[in-house]
Amino acid sequence: MLRKLLILLPFILCSVAQAQNTPGHYFHTPANAGVNNTFFLDGLCNKLLFIYTQPEIAGMINPVTSSITIDTIWFRHGGSSSNPSTTFTNLVITMGHSTLAVPVASFAANFNTGPPQVVLSAASYTYTYNTGTWNVPSDNWTPIVLQTPFTYNFTDNLAVQIEFAASSAAITGHYADNGGIPITQYASPSTSATANATTSRPMFGISRGCGAPVQLGADTTLCTGQQLTLNAGSPNATHSWSTGANTQSITVNAAGTYWVTVNDTCGTRTDTIVVGLNAQPVADAGNSELICEGSGAQLTASGGANFSWSPPAGLSSTNTAITFASPQSTTTYTVTVSNGNCTDSDTITVTVLPLPPANAGADVSVNYGTDVTLTASGGGSYLWSPAAGLSCINCASPVASPTVTTQYVVTVTSPDGCISTDTVLVTVELNCGDVFVPNVFSPNNDGQNDELEIFGNCITGIVFEVFDRWGNRVFYNTELNRHWDGTHKGEALNNGIYAWQLRATLITGQVIELNGDVQIMR
Repeated sequence: MLRKLLILLPFILCSVAQAQNTPGHYFHTPANAGVNNTFFLDGLCNKLLFIYTQPEIAGMINPVTSSITIDTIWFRHGGSSSNPSTTFTNLVITMGHSTLAVPVASFAANFNTGPPQVVLSAASYTYTYNTGTWNVPSDNWTPIVLQTPFTYNFTDNLAVQIEFAASSAAITGHYADNGGIPITQYASPSTSATANATTSRPMFGISRGCGAPVQLGADTTLCTGQQLTLNAGSPNATHSWSTGANTQSITVNAAGTYWVTVNDTCGTRTDTIVVGLNAQPVADAGNSELICEGSGAQLTASGGANFSWSPPAGLSSTNTAITFASPQSTTTYTVTVSNGNCTDSDTITVTVLPLPPANAGADVSVNYGTDVTLTASGGGSYLWSPAAGLSCINCASPVASPTVTTQYVVTVTSPDGCISTDTVLVTVELNCGDVFVPNVFSPNNDGQNDELEIFGNCITGIVFEVFDRWGNRVFYNTELNRHWDGTHKGEALNNGIYAWQLRATLITGQVIELNGDVQIMR
């Protein structure tokens, strides 16, 4: 609510306004004679200070006994003048809370509740006073709207100072109201002076919002469930709302166009506000996620039209409903969901689990044809690859018997399901030596030397043939693990000497061709 101060001044300095009726509420000292109020006159009558004591204000008509905001000075000039229009240069109006009861030469002295406040400052101002009856109260009041409102706290005296640098015309004939003293009486002292004006008491008052503009505020949008209080101000006026209410303020929670009409002695004023309504979003960031170190998870939010994720670290996108999160450590993300100016938020925690410390053991070397036990550690389960040469692939310690140098990979899975790998290199060293076929064997089923066996560390393939003395082939073999038992077509051959031929392929790719004799001795 705008509240306005009324001061009846010898002359008034501000933008010219249309004369209008006396404000609806004002203060006035009923009997001016003998009131101890003076105004201080600078050397050339360009600074005037009025002091209004707290008891004096409290004794006025329609008194106010609590803090008020003064945003307008209402003034009235009485009498007549040969200079109806005067221009003032560097006009300054200052207000303050003072402990003084009468003016002094220094406006800055004896002030409390902060320093004096400049409420209006104009480089140039033209004042045209209003003539007519000068009875109090009467017509021909003119408002000055202050540039900076002033709060009077009613705990001390009120000081109002008016000053200017120069005027375009003499002030002769300008009077204080109530039949007071011509200002020219104090216009030309050689030094600063203080003059009593006990017979000319400037009038002081407050309009209590009369004529205050109606301001419902800018158009706005509510969220579902929100309320908005619209205050038309002007508590002493009558109010008519579009809703049918007649109170100073109403509370709304629905979309629509709302207007109010305010009526008081200053006239009729109206204002309109458009209120929109957006659905209140309900943010849902989804369920918490568990990920393994170095991996990620898709996060999906819902509940509104627009989305904003934070913090951005580890996110593929921060302004979409779906984003991919791959934080380096456990992180709680917040998603803010909005519909217009309506927002809601939810959180989701992405917990980062450590990888198992997979260890396949140290690299090893073995001779061709031998084996070695591999041992892995670091997890709950294990999987080896490749499978060639291993006794098992899903155990921690398989037996490895590769025929060529092989790098084995073990995949270790933790109880949480996180996976890591390690490798071990099994180097197969070739110590082939000679390929050897014995020259005698005894196939008598005594368990000793019963078969003719071919010896060699690096043989990968053979073609082995045996012939009798007449050149007939009695044995043919291409299998490494098959040996001759001294029979032909299921019948045991006689003791004697037999010829053989061997074609052996080594792991190195080398082909060895040998021949010789072997004797059967039962």
